[in-house]
Amino acid sequence: MGILEEIITGCVNNDKKYQDKLFKYFYKKMFIVCVNYMKDEDIANDVVQEGFIKIFNSIIEASQELNVSRTSINCAVAGYTKTAHGFKWKYA
Repeated sequence: MGILEEIITGCVNNDKKYQDKLFKYFYKKMFIVCVNYMKDEDIANDVVQEGFIKIFNSIIEASQELNVSRTSINCAVAGYTKTAHGFKWKYA
């Protein structure tokens, strides 16, 4: 079993240690994607946090890196869309 599979298995079992490992494993990649969309580091960080909440709530579906990247992009696009239409990001 690879490191990512071990982390995912731990997250499926709701082990906080493995959730922290997943966060550390993907944080930088997700943050870069989100900051490219949001253009504001604080808002991008909030979007990343929201993305991880979604991932932890549906961890079985997020068992591949592609799904994690897709989740971060979807959150960034949703945040950008809200901001672009005059909606103030709820965490800003």
